[in-house]
Amino acid sequence: MQLISLSFLQAIGASVVLGLWTLFMTNLNHFVDTTSKPDMPGFILIPVAFVIAATLSAGAVLGYPIYLALQKHWEKAVSLVGLTVLWLMVFVTILIFVY
Repeated sequence: MQLISLSFLQAIGASVVLGLWTLFMTNLNHFVDTTSKPDMPGFILIPVAFVIAATLSAGAVLGYPIYLALQKHWEKAVSLVGLTVLWLMVFVTILIFVY
């Protein structure tokens, strides 16, 4: 039961990070000049924001399972990643049917 609740929390964390990334990319024109010629802040801001979002979402999904694997609890680590991915698939399915 503890793995199920932890995987749910990890999936929520990854969903929040990806939701914020989506919100940022949707409103990109407020942060970066989107005229005909790209500007320097756009070349810097977009990759940096992507790296931050990727690191945070990977950390949310893989942080604790990597710790478990280093402690030689492979079964729990693999189960936790699998359950987290399962929760993410449930969230995506719900979003598809809502929108």
